[in-house]
Amino acid sequence: MFENTHREKVTAKVNALTTPESALRQIVGRLSPEPAVTAARWTIRETGFS
Repeated sequence: MFENTHREKVTAKVNALTTPESALRQIVGRLSPEPAVTAARWTIRETGFS
């Protein structure tokens, strides 16, 4: 993914009827302390569906 490095980018898409903020915080919180993880984040994108 990243030229001349040994890095990978992992992307996950979550579809939910309600905003799963607590679950996303837990996932990022578990990934962040891992030695191989250099960054972890999440964002919410509204789709306009209800």
